[in-house]
Amino acid sequence: MKKLNFVLLFVFALALLGFSPSVSSAAQFDFYYQVVTDVEDLNTEISDNDSWWEKAKKTVNKGVNAVKRTWEENVTRVYTLDEGDFKWYSSEDKNLVYKVKRVKVTDEAHLLQLMGVKNENELSNGQKAMLEVYRSSKSDAIAERAQYDYNKRIGVILTDSTGIDLEYTASDGSKKTVSKEDYSHDFWSWSNGSTIHMATHNYTGSNAPENARSTFLHEYCHAIDRTIKEFIKPYGKDGSHYGSEKTNNRAAFVEGWAEYNEMLESESEARGYRSAMDPIMIELSDKEGEKALQDPNRKTYQNSKSVYEYVDPKTLSGEELFECEAYNANIMYRIATEIPDGRNKIYDAFKSTRWMLFRDLKTLVKRLCKDNPEDVAAIGKIVDELTYGKLSDKEMKKVIGNSDEAKAFLEQRAAGYPSTEEESTQNTASNEIERTGSDASELTGTSKDSGSIFNIQ
Repeated sequence: MKKLNFVLLFVFALALLGFSPSVSSAAQFDFYYQVVTDVEDLNTEISDNDSWWEKAKKTVNKGVNAVKRTWEENVTRVYTLDEGDFKWYSSEDKNLVYKVKRVKVTDEAHLLQLMGVKNENELSNGQKAMLEVYRSSKSDAIAERAQYDYNKRIGVILTDSTGIDLEYTASDGSKKTVSKEDYSHDFWSWSNGSTIHMATHNYTGSNAPENARSTFLHEYCHAIDRTIKEFIKPYGKDGSHYGSEKTNNRAAFVEGWAEYNEMLESESEARGYRSAMDPIMIELSDKEGEKALQDPNRKTYQNSKSVYEYVDPKTLSGEELFECEAYNANIMYRIATEIPDGRNKIYDAFKSTRWMLFRDLKTLVKRLCKDNPEDVAAIGKIVDELTYGKLSDKEMKKVIGNSDEAKAFLEQRAAGYPSTEEESTQNTASNEIERTGSDASELTGTSKDSGSIFNIQ
C-alpha cells in the first residue's frame, strides 16, 4: 500500500508540475475511440439479509475496489492512456464498473469506420459531434492557444454511446439497468490536463457539431491551465457547476477562463454567458433547500442532488461576484474586446502567472494592470461596472494594484466618471443583461471529489 501511495503521489507531482520533455508549438493530440462493452456488479453493496461473513467480505471488497477506482480514475484513465480493453469505474454508483474497449484513431476515415459508417451522412448527431471534435483539433482556434500549452501531447477519448445496452446482471441474479443520469455523469465531458473526454450522448440536437466544437475548445483551455481549484468541493456538494452558479474563487476562474475562450470564438456562446450573469444560482444546504422548496416566494432549481436558489446579482458583494464563473468570463471578455490588443494582453498575463498555481481572476487582472499601466483606468472601469460599483478602494486595489495609475483611477471613480455617448454604447450595463429564466442549463462538465476537472467537469 505504501508503494502504491508513493506512485500515486509521484504521478500527481508530475501532473502538477506539467512535466514534459519538450513543448511543441502546435497542439498534439492522440485520439481514442471508446465503446462500453459491459457493466459489472462489483458485489459490494451490503444488505440487511447478509450474514456477518458476507458483510465482512463485501467490506473488504469495497476497500479493494476503492483503491482500484482511485488508480483507474487518476492514472490509467488519464496518464497512461492506451488502446485495448479496460475498466472504467462508475463515480455515481460505487457498486458498478464499466468494461470499455479503446482503439487509437489513425485518421478521419478510420474514425468513420470505427463508428460503423461509410460516410458522415450516416452518422447520428452525437457521432457527428465526435467527428467535429476530431476535425476541430486542427482548427485555428486550437492552434492560436497551443503556444500557451505546456503539455507535450494530450489524449482525447471519444466515447460512442450509440445503441448502448446498459442492462446488467446484479449479484443476486436480477436484471438491472444503469440510469441514464448516472451513465451521463459517469461519461461526462472533462479535462484533467493530460486527457480530454467527450461522449456522443451529450450531443443529440441538430446543432451538436457546433456545441461539441465549443466544448472541446473549453476542455482544451482547461488542459493549458495549471490553476488548482479548491481542494474541498470546489463546485459545491453536488459536484456539478452551472454557468450562472456562485462557487469558489479559483473554481470560478478555471471555468470562467474556459468560457471566456468560448465567447471569443462564438457570438452565440458570448450571448449565453452574458445572460448567465443574471440571475445567479446559489447552492443551498439540504435543510435550507427543503425550506426554499416550500416557499413560493423563492425561485429555485433542483437537480438530483441539490437545490439552488436564483438571486439578483446586485444583492451579492463584489467579492462574491468574483466567485461566479459568468462574471469571471465576462470581465475577461470585455477586457479582450474593449482594450487595445486586449486579447493578446490577457494571453500574456495568463502565461506569466502560470506558476501561481492558486491564482484566481484577481491574480490575472492585477498582472495585466502591472504589465499594461496605460490600461489600468479602462480595466478598472470594466471591473467596477461588472461588480456594480460595490468594491471598496481596498478591494479594488487587490484587483488593479496600487500603482500611481491605479490611485488615479480610484480618484476618478470617487469623483464620478465622465459620461460620453461612445462609453454608453460600449458599456454592458446590468440592466441590459437578460435573465436566464427558471431552467438551469448544466454545462458540459462536472467536478468530482477525485479532483479531475470535469469542465465542463
